[in-house]
Amino acid sequence: MKALLTDHTMLKTFSPTSTWPITVGFVLLLGMLRMAYLFVFPLDLSGDEAYYWDWGRRPAWCYYSKPPMIAWLMHLSERLFGDTGAGIRLLAPILGTCSLLMTALLARCMFDARVALLAVILCALTPANTALNLFLTIDAPLLACWTAALYLFWRLADSPHPLRWSIPLGLVLGLGILSKQMMLVFPIMGILFLLHASRASSPSSTTSKRLLALGIATCIGLLFLIPPLLWNAQHEWITFQHTSHHFDAGRPSVAKQAGRFFEFIGSQLGIFSPLTSGLLFLVSACGLYQIFKLERRAAFLVLFSSPGILTVLLLATRQKVQPNWPAVYYVGAFILLAALLRSALAIPGLGRSLCRWGQPAIIVGTVFTSLTYLSPWIIQITGLEGAKADPLSRLRGWSEAGRVLGESFETLPHPAETFVVVLGHRYNASAMAHYLPRQPKVYRYHPDGKIDSQYEVWPNPEEDGLLGKDAVIININPDKLPYRALREAFRNFDENALDKITVHLGNGHTRTFNAYLARDLQAWPEPKTHSSEKNTKKVPGAVLDQ
Repeated sequence: MKALLTDHTMLKTFSPTSTWPITVGFVLLLGMLRMAYLFVFPLDLSGDEAYYWDWGRRPAWCYYSKPPMIAWLMHLSERLFGDTGAGIRLLAPILGTCSLLMTALLARCMFDARVALLAVILCALTPANTALNLFLTIDAPLLACWTAALYLFWRLADSPHPLRWSIPLGLVLGLGILSKQMMLVFPIMGILFLLHASRASSPSSTTSKRLLALGIATCIGLLFLIPPLLWNAQHEWITFQHTSHHFDAGRPSVAKQAGRFFEFIGSQLGIFSPLTSGLLFLVSACGLYQIFKLERRAAFLVLFSSPGILTVLLLATRQKVQPNWPAVYYVGAFILLAALLRSALAIPGLGRSLCRWGQPAIIVGTVFTSLTYLSPWIIQITGLEGAKADPLSRLRGWSEAGRVLGESFETLPHPAETFVVVLGHRYNASAMAHYLPRQPKVYRYHPDGKIDSQYEVWPNPEEDGLLGKDAVIININPDKLPYRALREAFRNFDENALDKITVHLGNGHTRTFNAYLARDLQAWPEPKTHSSEKNTKKVPGAVLDQ
């Protein structure tokens, strides 16, 4: 790896024409190995994956919290590759490979093939990129669209005929907008760059053409918003309400918020490896500080990375921030770091001493990434399976729970006509929907009427014409009976559990929940705006009813 970071020895034997095939071959080989990995370690779907899979069973133009792309991809992946964990996830390494290829293509277009290879290596050797390629969540399509848009916009900004790039850029922007709302900030960053570039040497007429081309692309991309907007208009703008809650910080204590901030910083150090993330923060901060002294290529990469990273950091000082929120902004930062390490450009204040940290960053990244791939083995060998320290514990036991509960279903009078109600977190409902035999439609009961998942947006059992039908109610808390309002919604509720399901997670750790049979739905209970009912009746060893 040292040869990639210096102008000595082996690097001189690599011509740009030979380095590019090596880069492409490395990315494709890595993608194939990641696909194979999915079949070697067939873990249960994560909560998000099962949730989005349930979305994919009911294709729509938008959903409670996200645009529809992830649901469509779940539907497509299952149809193409089969209804298994590995099959459903197979689109993740495919999209991740596309993201790396577009990153390499942009780096080669801006600099040379050697910078492209280094940028790909730095990016691939992080736990974050590993997870991106092993789990099919919204970040996989978003990153693919973002990197493609970066490449197309650079071509637009660097071309004497920018209008020819408007339509492809607009289409990619539209697909990105259908993936996640984060894509909407891309045109804003593009405008900032074009205005910055106009200060240097670009004639005003050329700048106007590029702004016009970006405007056309933006309009094309915004057209993709029309179906989600129409859907939201019919659903009380629920996606906008959910998104606004992300910025509702409340008034946490200073100590609590400081803990959240350092938790976010720690997450970035972990998912990008400590040394690589430290270098990314350093070059992003220095680049933004010196933005008016930077050459055009450096300014492009800085403006598409540093402001976004800084905004998320500032947001983390006042509220809880998810580790994946700044993911798209690191694409430009990785290319910027690679170019600086290869001395392909310079930032005032960052001397050549930065280059000495490239090789250690790759070594540390290799260690962290290897540990990520080996984590299933390490967890098994160390006896951490199912424990709180097991990062994969949430991915264990759901398939077994579905199989065991499915056996109980076969003892029911009318198993095919019995619907399922799941209490607790939305992940519980989506996991049961996927892993129960015949994959029935699953409902989630929320007693306070708060809409905080897609399950509250979809029709309830009464609206689906299930009055008079039986239900199996799955309570994740085995020490409590289901909510009284829900029990009284049926003509008959058997307080003796139909089945007490104990799932073994490994090394003596278990997950237990109860399934109850409720007969003849009379009316779906109206949501309660406050908790006024407390049931004094307990199951053995239970606390007050929920």
